[in-house]
Amino acid sequence: MIFYKKSLFIIGLLSLISACSSSGGGGPTAATLSADNAQDLAIAATESTKQAVTADSANFLAKTSNTANTTDLISNKVREIAFEATSLGPVSAICPFGGTYSDSISAGSTSASGSITFSQCGVADGITITGVVTFSGNESNFTITYNNLSITGLGVTETVNASVSCSTSGSSFSCTTNTSITGIDGRTYAVSNISVSGDEFSGYDVNATVVDPTHGSITITATDITFNCTGSTAGRPSSGTITFTSDGRTGSVTFNSCNSYTVTLDGVATPYTWITPT
Repeated sequence: MIFYKKSLFIIGLLSLISACSSSGGGGPTAATLSADNAQDLAIAATESTKQAVTADSANFLAKTSNTANTTDLISNKVREIAFEATSLGPVSAICPFGGTYSDSISAGSTSASGSITFSQCGVADGITITGVVTFSGNESNFTITYNNLSITGLGVTETVNASVSCSTSGSSFSCTTNTSITGIDGRTYAVSNISVSGDEFSGYDVNATVVDPTHGSITITATDITFNCTGSTAGRPSSGTITFTSDGRTGSVTFNSCNSYTVTLDGVATPYTWITPT
């Protein structure tokens, strides 16, 4: 996943997704795990883990702590973003491998707002970005919205639709995240409460809440996930395990290789082969 780090400023804003601590209220219905939906939920867990790692690997700006204790944090983040955005340089520097970039940014000493648009922007050889990001913030609130932001590289495309809103209240700092992704099965998942640790060499550990559009909400815990597949299998996990839990029941998906995985529920293990999209 290291190639995502080449996506510069705006992809770095994705790090805020994995730094945020809570999701919106209400909440969807918990999924009921069964033999009939275990594979669907395993795929939802896999795609959501990949999205979380993509966001975390794209860290260009410093991450925001969930336990920040200063009301200056957001205004400092606004100034960082305004500085980075206005320092990117001409299109040829941002998109050296073709495509276009444009922005409309208004920045003050303690506030900033604007939009940034990428159109097939080639940030590196074989890596392109397309989509729109809008942001606004002041001393007490900050919001970033991603509109069909797609990162394509090594034959893999990640598309992000997300809104991240952060605010201060007294000495506390909190964020609300609403993220949706489209998986390899064509379904769209909502992902929140994301935390990521580890790296591409030792493997990633991920925790998140995932809403499957058909089956409901699950919590996932990924352990030692690596993404070392190449060629036609690029983007698939190559090793590691993800557990998914809902309503007191737990299933898991283990990645045997770049071509196969095993889903286990109630002690019954079922092997599957990845289907390459046509």
